[in-house]
Amino acid sequence: MIELSQRELQRVKVIENAVAGHITVAEAAALLKISERQVQRLRSRCEPGQVDWVRQGNVGQKRTWGLSEGVRSAVLTLARDKYAGLTIRI
Repeated sequence: MIELSQRELQRVKVIENAVAGHITVAEAAALLKISERQVQRLRSRCEPGQVDWVRQGNVGQKRTWGLSEGVRSAVLTLARDKYAGLTIRI
């Protein structure tokens, strides 16, 4: 089961209406505040009965610049214990 944000749900409904011919590409673009080219791109990705096409491709992927779990937990431990209450003023 895929959880979609309110924005993603709106995008699905508008693009499905554009695919079905209920609204034009220009109307869909105006409703979503994106270009007509982006609406065309989304229309080509739209699959009947599916909603995962609306999600951005990197959702759930680990960031390449992110900290490893070991470093992250070490920093959090230091922040909670040794440096608890420390504030930095710039």
